[in-house]
Amino acid sequence: MCMCVRLSDLVWTVAATVPAGVDGTITPVGDTHEVAAARTAFLNAYNAQVRATAGAAPAVPSFAPAYSPAPAVPAAPVQPKWTGPVAATVPAGLPGSAPQVADTPEVAAAKQEFFNTFQRQAAAAAPPSRNYF
Repeated sequence: MCMCVRLSDLVWTVAATVPAGVDGTITPVGDTHEVAAARTAFLNAYNAQVRATAGAAPAVPSFAPAYSPAPAVPAAPVQPKWTGPVAATVPAGLPGSAPQVADTPEVAAAKQEFFNTFQRQAAAAAPPSRNYF
């Protein structure tokens, strides 16, 4: 059974005409003083620009291709190749310190707790079925 509806049978309503108030009436919300002032300032600036350009000739688009030589681009300077150590092998601490920062006791305990929980969860997981493809 098909529940088909033709688009011509539907009645379309503009959203602005649907009552949105609690009692079913349309209750418009007025602008705040700041919004009204901003709107007035924008319209004044817009109208001033329109008046300032009223006598200017409109730009007529030209569809003729404009050919010009490409500007010369200076070549990038050649950078010498780095031959020093890789950053991962350079110790970042003070002279004489270890290249790696040691974990604090709290971090080491959190890592161990995570590892233990992970191992328990992995062991509790069911092994894959023999029929798994």
